[in-house]
Amino acid sequence: TNNNTKIENNKELNYKHLNYVDRVIIEHELKQVNMLNITKFVSNPTTSNKKFFCNVLKRIAKILNKSLKTIKREIKRGTVEQLDYMHNKILIYSKDTSNLRYTNSITNKKISLKIENNEDLIKDIVKLSEKYEINFTVQTLYNYINSSFFESYGYKKESNTIIYKSKGIKTHKKAVTKSGGLSIDKRAESINNREE
Repeated sequence: TNNNTKIENNKELNYKHLNYVDRVIIEHELKQVNMLNITKFVSNPTTSNKKFFCNVLKRIAKILNKSLKTIKREIKRGTVEQLDYMHNKILIYSKDTSNLRYTNSITNKKISLKIENNEDLIKDIVKLSEKYEINFTVQTLYNYINSSFFESYGYKKESNTIIYKSKGIKTHKKAVTKSGGLSIDKRAESINNREE
């Protein structure tokens, strides 16, 4: 029954990303218990410091209705080094730093399109649109692509989804994000000729 209780409690958690207001609350809660300087709780903490820090994080997790792991990751993301009044290096949690790092990581996830670097293709598309004056929405184009309409003309949809089954016969589609590797268009010519 303990496992069932744990599962039920997890269902109640809010799994959305933390926003700036959540980060303000985290910083405020750390201030309430005089934990602006988190150095002794993060780097080589004693057992009592570990327990105290963990209890504070659990309380914050409960207030925000988030998992403890989410709060720990957030503290790690927002931890910055500063100098105290004695010019000693200390670690503090900064809501602004955390928010900036989060925003940067989301921005860096965006994938550049192959069409951006192909000026000839862009010019051809503009010429076609001027010549035929075809008006349609992006959704219409995607509907044609997904219905394999263009396969009869020799064009195949680039696979960016994984189809998988979970617990039964229902299938699910999951979008695949590209890793930070180089595009196949940018690989060395020696690889195409199999010289290596």
